[in-house]
Amino acid sequence: MSIVIKLTEQEILNLPNDAELGEFARQRYWNEKEQKELRDYDDEKFIIIADEDGLVKGIHLPKQNSYVEDGYDKCVVCGKVSPYKTTTHIALRVGYVEGAGQGCFQPNSCN
Repeated sequence: MSIVIKLTEQEILNLPNDAELGEFARQRYWNEKEQKELRDYDDEKFIIIADEDGLVKGIHLPKQNSYVEDGYDKCVVCGKVSPYKTTTHIALRVGYVEGAGQGCFQPNSCN
């Protein structure tokens, strides 16, 4: 992770010594880091899957989800792509374990 902070010439000139400049730069860093972490969990990045009645059936963060490939779930044990889309209700899936995720859809086939 890389965070870039920028100081204006005016900010540098307004601080009387290097210690205060360093403190100012460090505070700017921590503020930017906190804001970046908040942006990572911003609700606009999540995909909410809802049924016809508007009830939420799933919440996904595709950029960070290594168990999804091209909209299809992958087995959380062996990584094989399953035939189930992320939007398929869990009651219609074979091998799905609530709280863990999609397992292999063919029994005893994980490597």
